[in-house]
Amino acid sequence: MTKQFKNNYFKLFSHLFSLPFPTCSSQEVNYYIEPLTKEKLESLLKKMKMTPGELLRKNERAYKELDIDSYNEGQLLELVLLDSDLIQRPIVEMGKKAILARLPGKIYELFE
Repeated sequence: MTKQFKNNYFKLFSHLFSLPFPTCSSQEVNYYIEPLTKEKLESLLKKMKMTPGELLRKNERAYKELDIDSYNEGQLLELVLLDSDLIQRPIVEMGKKAILARLPGKIYELFE
Protein backbone atom coordinates (compact mmCIF):
# COMPACT_ATOMS: atom_id res chain seq x y z
CA MET A 1 0.00 0.00 0.00
CA THR A 2 1.38 3.41 -0.93
CA LYS A 3 0.17 6.64 0.67
CA GLN A 4 0.78 9.93 -1.13
CA PHE A 5 0.60 12.80 1.33
CA LYS A 6 1.90 16.12 2.59
CA ASN A 7 3.57 16.36 6.02
CA ASN A 8 0.52 17.75 7.83
CA TYR A 9 -1.46 14.63 6.93
CA PHE A 10 0.61 12.43 9.24
CA LYS A 11 -2.06 12.57 11.98
CA LEU A 12 -4.76 11.55 9.52
CA PHE A 13 -2.70 8.60 8.35
CA SER A 14 -1.98 7.61 11.92
CA HIS A 15 -5.74 7.45 12.41
CA LEU A 16 -6.38 5.70 9.11
CA PHE A 17 -3.91 2.95 9.78
CA SER A 18 -5.10 2.40 13.33
CA LEU A 19 -8.49 1.36 11.90
CA PRO A 20 -9.15 -2.39 11.83
CA PHE A 21 -8.63 -3.74 8.32
CA PRO A 22 -6.57 -6.54 6.80
CA THR A 23 -2.87 -6.38 7.58
CA CYS A 24 -0.65 -5.16 4.78
CA SER A 25 2.71 -3.49 4.49
CA SER A 26 2.73 0.16 3.59
CA GLN A 27 4.98 2.85 2.21
CA GLU A 28 4.52 6.58 2.69
CA VAL A 29 5.51 8.98 -0.08
CA ASN A 30 5.74 12.70 0.64
CA TYR A 31 5.34 14.20 -2.82
CA TYR A 32 7.08 17.41 -1.72
CA ILE A 33 10.23 15.35 -1.19
CA GLU A 34 9.56 12.84 -3.99
CA PRO A 35 7.45 14.73 -6.56
CA LEU A 36 4.91 12.75 -8.58
CA THR A 37 5.93 11.98 -12.13
CA LYS A 38 3.51 12.43 -14.99
CA GLU A 39 3.32 8.65 -15.39
CA LYS A 40 2.61 8.10 -11.68
CA LEU A 41 -0.06 10.81 -11.56
CA GLU A 42 -1.73 9.40 -14.68
CA SER A 43 -1.65 5.93 -13.11
CA LEU A 44 -3.20 7.18 -9.86
CA LEU A 45 -5.92 9.07 -11.73
CA LYS A 46 -6.76 5.99 -13.78
CA LYS A 47 -6.93 3.83 -10.64
CA MET A 48 -9.15 6.41 -8.91
CA LYS A 49 -11.28 6.86 -12.06
CA MET A 50 -10.76 10.61 -11.78
CA THR A 51 -9.76 13.39 -14.13
CA PRO A 52 -7.05 15.93 -13.27
CA GLY A 53 -9.80 18.53 -12.77
CA GLU A 54 -11.51 16.36 -10.15
CA LEU A 55 -8.27 16.05 -8.19
CA LEU A 56 -7.86 19.82 -7.75
CA ARG A 57 -8.24 21.53 -4.39
CA LYS A 58 -10.71 24.21 -5.35
CA ASN A 59 -10.27 26.25 -2.17
CA GLU A 60 -6.52 26.62 -2.72
CA ARG A 61 -5.37 30.19 -3.44
CA ALA A 62 -3.48 29.06 -6.55
CA TYR A 63 -6.68 27.47 -7.91
CA LYS A 64 -8.69 30.64 -7.37
CA GLU A 65 -6.07 32.73 -9.17
CA LEU A 66 -6.27 30.57 -12.31
CA ASP A 67 -8.90 30.56 -15.02
CA ILE A 68 -9.34 26.78 -14.72
CA ASP A 69 -12.27 26.66 -17.15
CA SER A 70 -9.89 27.55 -19.98
CA TYR A 71 -7.60 24.54 -19.32
CA ASN A 72 -8.02 21.15 -20.98
CA GLU A 73 -7.31 17.93 -19.06
CA GLY A 74 -3.74 17.68 -20.39
CA GLN A 75 -2.99 21.23 -19.27
CA LEU A 76 -4.53 20.54 -15.85
CA LEU A 77 -2.30 17.48 -15.48
CA GLU A 78 0.77 19.60 -16.20
CA LEU A 79 -0.46 22.28 -13.81
CA VAL A 80 -0.86 19.75 -10.98
CA LEU A 81 2.67 18.48 -11.61
CA LEU A 82 3.99 22.04 -11.33
CA ASP A 83 2.07 22.92 -8.15
CA SER A 84 1.53 19.98 -5.76
CA ASP A 85 -0.52 22.19 -3.43
CA LEU A 86 -3.36 21.86 -5.95
CA ILE A 87 -3.67 18.08 -5.34
CA GLN A 88 -6.35 16.83 -2.97
CA ARG A 89 -4.84 14.41 -0.50
CA PRO A 90 -4.17 11.93 0.91
CA ILE A 91 -4.16 9.43 -1.92
CA VAL A 92 -3.90 5.79 -0.90
CA GLU A 93 -2.90 3.19 -3.47
CA MET A 94 -3.05 -0.56 -3.13
CA GLY A 95 -2.43 -2.82 -6.11
CA LYS A 96 -4.83 -1.93 -8.92
CA LYS A 97 -6.87 0.45 -6.77
CA ALA A 98 -6.34 3.95 -5.44
CA ILE A 99 -8.61 6.28 -3.50
CA LEU A 100 -8.70 9.86 -2.38
CA ALA A 101 -8.95 9.20 1.36
CA ARG A 102 -10.15 12.57 2.61
CA LEU A 103 -12.69 10.70 4.74
CA PRO A 104 -10.99 8.00 6.87
CA GLY A 105 -13.67 5.40 6.16
CA LYS A 106 -12.90 5.54 2.41
CA ILE A 107 -9.87 3.34 3.07
CA TYR A 108 -12.20 0.34 3.23
CA GLU A 109 -12.99 0.75 -0.49
CA LEU A 110 -9.55 -0.67 -1.21
CA PHE A 111 -10.67 -4.01 0.24
CA GLU A 112 -13.93 -4.34 -1.68
